[in-house]
Amino acid sequence: MRNEAQQQKSVIDKASARINQTNTSRQTDGPQTAFKFGLGKSFPGAFVALVLICIVSFFYAHSDEYEQVERFVSTTKNAPLYTYIIEQGQLIDGQTNGLDKGLYLKLSQPKGKEILQAGKHFLRSKNGKISYVPLHF
Repeated sequence: MRNEAQQQKSVIDKASARINQTNTSRQTDGPQTAFKFGLGKSFPGAFVALVLICIVSFFYAHSDEYEQVERFVSTTKNAPLYTYIIEQGQLIDGQTNGLDKGLYLKLSQPKGKEILQAGKHFLRSKNGKISYVPLHF
């Protein structure tokens, strides 16, 4: 029993010695110095965590918008054909231009031998009842 008790005591003494070696205490002049020391030790990790949180929240916030656009493109078979007109087209506010409320795509008829441009020009049929909008060339 005594041998077992001595063995237990030696194990406990070794463990407490290891704990005391890894535990280092710091003594500072005041609370401001202690705060600066603690901030210096935790700042790099906190900064990395903050940057990661910002990146994740940015992508999470924009993922819904991306999914809506992707869903629209995948369900509309002609959507990729309209990309040029979407990129080049000029949108105007109807109310500020003397039209009904709404958003309009501004197109004009090419003059003379002007080169047709998608998103800028349209063509009329011979009877004038149908308009054709070039999407791409």
